[in-house]
Amino acid sequence: MRLQHVESDEDLIDLKSFSEWIASIGDGTIGGLNDSNVVIDISDDLLSNASDDPIASIVNNMYPNFTSNVNENEYLQGRAILALTLDVVETVNECSGVSNHELKLKVGTLVMLLRNIDHSVGLCNGTRLVITRTGNHILEAKILTGSNAGHKILIPRMTLTPI
Repeated sequence: MRLQHVESDEDLIDLKSFSEWIASIGDGTIGGLNDSNVVIDISDDLLSNASDDPIASIVNNMYPNFTSNVNENEYLQGRAILALTLDVVETVNECSGVSNHELKLKVGTLVMLLRNIDHSVGLCNGTRLVITRTGNHILEAKILTGSNAGHKILIPRMTLTPI
């Protein structure tokens, strides 16, 4: 994820430290090589207190008062839940009967682009959007992040073929 705009130098230092820590985990310099079973020490300030339902606890910590803030750009811009595997995504989304390869979007859905589509309008990897209208062959979305935040864009249906 790109570093987001922060308001103080202290926040920038904390964010840079956090991003370096995350990168170290990904590089295998912390916790060793990831063979799907790695132990990593996490500082207490990064942990949330889990209740009986840890997934609900994560969602509620990340998106408090979601229903009353779902239409607020500022509320959605700085929040994301990152998942390492499709199994975790399925658990967090509480999907029922939707295949992992099938993406069903509806108005109000938050999405993050994983491909560069059009740099000139800010549609690149990591851009966050909220779906505002759906059609048979096109999506309308409002950009939530970057210099084009607030602009509405149209994305045509695309066929993505794995390499």
